[in-house]
Amino acid sequence: MTEINELIAAINAGDFHGKRFSPEQIFDAFKQGTVALPFPRRIGGGGNCASVALVKVAIASYGLDGVFRSIGVDYTNERYLVGLRDGQVNTLSFEDYRTGVEKSAFEAFAQGGDAGAILEFGRFCFAVMAEVKRTMYGWGRYQRAINDLNKSEGADEVHRLLGLPATQVADVSIAALSRMQHVLVWNRYHAVYSSGGYYDEFFHGVDGKALPSKMPLSELQHVHGDGQGDGPSGAHVFL
Repeated sequence: MTEINELIAAINAGDFHGKRFSPEQIFDAFKQGTVALPFPRRIGGGGNCASVALVKVAIASYGLDGVFRSIGVDYTNERYLVGLRDGQVNTLSFEDYRTGVEKSAFEAFAQGGDAGAILEFGRFCFAVMAEVKRTMYGWGRYQRAINDLNKSEGADEVHRLLGLPATQVADVSIAALSRMQHVLVWNRYHAVYSSGGYYDEFFHGVDGKALPSKMPLSELQHVHGDGQGDGPSGAHVFL
């Protein structure tokens, strides 16, 4: 709890005002891990790829001080008060935040510099997304929203869970996307953060694979598809 509260205090104090991170920092700060679900799931990175991709694109596009309109810490009632960019205001209890961090399975990839702050804030974003989803559907249990996020979320709609205005990219060819920075890209099987013609790859060290933290976007259909017709099928940017 101390780390995220200190980070929020630094954000509110203006320490991150106007600060933006390079694609390399976003690629390397954290990766999608294997989530724990209450039922069998395929081996790999779990099903929260769209959530991971959205969080990375949001941080890259807006910075730590711009993803949300406001973040308050209510120590008396042990909760966070989070104002989204679409005008919603959500409360997230300290207990649910801890659950969200644990169940997100966001794995640290890089060390030093701003990597820790990006990872910590990314986990906070995921915890908020679960609370927004719980509220949106009127569910009583926070864990239900976590499970639902982790078994997969539609990449074309996941932006609603952070209250962000998504702009659809008309041309999703590799050539067009390679000219763009900070894009949420998806195909039939996977969703990724993409920038400058590369995407973030979690599939290293799994099933004997040894892949880097970023891969050419042209490889998406081969690593996460049948290699033929599974190139990018959709993309969003956040302005």
